Order: sequence, then structure tokens, then C-alpha cells
Amino acid sequence: MPRNSVARWLAAGAFLLLLLPLQAEIRAIWAVPWGLETPARIDSFLSAAAAARITDVFVEVRYRADALYQTNRVPDNFPNPEPRSHILTDPGFDPLSYALEHGHKRNLRVHAWFVAFNAAPLNTQLLKANYIHQNHPGWFTRSQKSTDPKDAAQFGYFLDPGLPEVQDYLLNVLGDLLSGYPELDGLQLDYVRYPGSSQGHHPDAVARFETRTEPKLSWNQWRIQQVTDYVAKARALADSLNPGLVFSAAVIPEYRQAIDLYAQDWHNWLLLGLVDFVYPMVYDQELADFTANLSALGKLRHPEGIVVGIRAWNDDGSTLLPQQNAYSYSINDVEERILAIRNLGFAGHSLFSYKGLLPGNALARLATSAYADSILAAQKISPYQPSHQGRDRFAAYVSLQAAGRFYQLDLLIPKAGTWQLEVRDIQGRVFYQRDTYYLQGYSQDSWNGVLETGEILAPGSYIVSMLRVGDSYRYLIPVFVEALQT
Repeated sequence: MPRNSVARWLAAGAFLLLLLPLQAEIRAIWAVPWGLETPARIDSFLSAAAAARITDVFVEVRYRADALYQTNRVPDNFPNPEPRSHILTDPGFDPLSYALEHGHKRNLRVHAWFVAFNAAPLNTQLLKANYIHQNHPGWFTRSQKSTDPKDAAQFGYFLDPGLPEVQDYLLNVLGDLLSGYPELDGLQLDYVRYPGSSQGHHPDAVARFETRTEPKLSWNQWRIQQVTDYVAKARALADSLNPGLVFSAAVIPEYRQAIDLYAQDWHNWLLLGLVDFVYPMVYDQELADFTANLSALGKLRHPEGIVVGIRAWNDDGSTLLPQQNAYSYSINDVEERILAIRNLGFAGHSLFSYKGLLPGNALARLATSAYADSILAAQKISPYQPSHQGRDRFAAYVSLQAAGRFYQLDLLIPKAGTWQLEVRDIQGRVFYQRDTYYLQGYSQDSWNGVLETGEILAPGSYIVSMLRVGDSYRYLIPVFVEALQT
């Protein structure tokens, strides 16, 4: 659904009904692939995480269109041509499989950390071996004034989210990953955005914008729609392959900046149930900056869906343990941030990264401070017991777009069954109702816009109510309806 239609309803005081599961504090940690190349290093990481009472670990599985796992592990419908990462030296070792097996033995929840649109490294030598750079160089985004993808570089070269072939490719890679590792507890999308406000001007993407069916949609709103559409498709795919997967995204922490510069409307994803959690990366070194960003996050709706990322490294690689006669960012600063996050009622926090906590074994310090049993008990933080079994999605999603003389409905369905769909106004008056059986996952449907009175639904803002027959709750989703062609 376009962001502008949601914004209109939020401004008008409309609401979304999301059923969020109660849960214990998430205490997570990201692990970059350098340091996870061998069984011994993964064992050290998992043992340290478990000893520190970490609950969730994020293992990077795709860095720059490369695989830190076994591709095409099982027969599936998702061709994945990406090569094995140069980071791995043992051709027979599968770090993701090993992390899953041994992480679960330690009662850790293991997530695949998947870098999406950032798909080619800056290193010239590595670029020569990059699959996309060699086989699909025309997929990279660009600025309005340049065709050189280097102008769009930000920690790597970005693919253009406005190209359907790019989205299809990334969904195939994602599908292969999820098919091959059904025991995954979670999936996290990273770099699911544009590299900046000036990017997205691939000629094919611009042509799609110029022929858009919603003429009032601005350029940046259209960019937002492309990114959100990919997240929706990825979520639907994940639900179809592993309905119990915890689906999250690492995001730009300043929400307004995320929207205006990067077309990443992550709070909308949370409201619509496209993600279970967002992980804003609040990596400020100065406490005043961190506190300001944390306060802004706390004012958003549904803080229980926000897990705050915390800086856990020093730029010079030095230990985070406090040093005598010298001020530097330390584990004390990390602990202070953890307490602030708890006080504002967020879902939890995540440390970036394990590599930064290695010098001096700073992670162990948290086991005796912020993560100590006495501290957790005093703050009434529930124990965490991941089941590794799976759970249901907690929200549905629907987009209603004018397509000629019919409306096209794109739906994400949490559970298979007969669903009652109603189109209402803000006062709750029902204009249209239908009962349809849908399978779980992504579905498409159409409607001619004709009401029971024989009239055509007038353009404007409405709420779509979705209720599965036999359930006791419904989802209320705002939509903006364009006029049909006559």
C-alpha cells in the first residue's frame, strides 16, 4: 500500500488493530562473517552468547551477493546462482547449518541476517568476481545525472528497487535460503532501502514511475512503494515457506530521515504487520545523541515491536572494558543504554557486534551486570525460552489499487480460511462485504467496485476490515481508493 494513503488515515485519527504477542526481553547480538569461518570460532561465539544470557543471534548469510551458506541445498523452485563467499576458506563447511545446530543446543534463537539491495563490494578485486556485477551490471541504481553506479555507492553498490527483475532475483535467492534451512528461527533484512535521496533513477524505473496508475504519487512516495512492495513480497514468501519465522529488518534509526532520504518507511511496515520487529541502529557514541534518538523512537506507536541496536565497538578496535586514565566508549556506556531502553518499554536491544566485544571478553561483563540474574529479577524481566517451533503471523495486509475498470487486491493472509472483507468509512459504515476463501501467504483478487446499491465506490479514504471466519479478532487497514476508468 502506498505510504501516502496510510499517512492520510493516520492524520485523520484512524488506527490499525495489531495483535502483538507478549514476550520476554530480546537480548540480541549481530555477528559479522569475519570470525565465523570455522566450527571453533562459531562455538566460541555461541558459547559466549549463551553464557552472557543473550537470547537471539544474527548470523550474516549474504554479504554482497555471496553465500555464507549452502545454496540450492534442497530441490526447490528458487534458482540461486550466487557464489560461495570468499570469506569462507573450507569448501566443505556450512557455517549456517553449524550455527543452527549448535545454537539451538545452547537455547539460542538463530536468525539469518540477509543483506538485500546492497549487492556489490567497493573492493576492485572482489568486484571482478561479483556475480551481479559480472552478469547483470545494468541492475545497479544511479543518480539523475549519472549512469555510473559508483555514484550510488554506500558501503557497496546498490541494486535499484524500482526494477521488477531485481526484486524477483532477490526473492529467488531468499526462497532458496529459506527452503534450504527450515529450522531457522528468524530472518532479518538489511540494506532494504535506497542508498540516498538522489538515487533510483534507473531509466526503466523512471519509466515505470512516469506510467504509474496513481498520478498523485510523488517520486519519493513511489520509491517508498517499491521498497515496501519488496518487503511485503519477502514476508509473504517467508510465511509460505516457514510460517513460524520471526521476520525483522535492520533500519535507519531517524524515522523521518529513513523516509525522506532512503525511502525506508519502516514504521509503516511495523504497523501493517509486514515485519514482526524493526531494529533501528542507534549507534550514537555520545549519550545525548543516543538519548534524543531513543526518545524519538519511544514516541512512535507500538514500541513493543522495536528492538534498539546499540553500538558495541571502538573505532580503533580496542577493548570495551573501562581503561584507566583514558576516556573511551566502554561497556559502561553499553550498560547505560540497555537500562534506558528497558525504561521506555521497547521489545529489547541488539549489540553490534560480537567482533567489537571480543577484545578483553567484554561480553562476559554484561553477564555480571545488565544481564545478571539479580538485575533481571529486579527489573521484572521474564526468562526467555525459545521454542524453535513456529508461530502465526500477527497481522494481515491488503492493498487496493485501481487497474482500469477493476480494483486489484494484493493480500497477505496470516492463515488459510474463509475471510470476510469489508470496506468501511471512518464512522464504521459498511459499503461492501464479501466472503472469500484464501490460502495462507500472498494472494491476488479483483473487484469491480460495485456496491449493493448498484453504485460505484466513490474515490477517497476507507478502511478495509479483514476477519477470518471463526476467529475473534479483525484487522483494520487504511486504504486510499482511486477512481476506476469508466
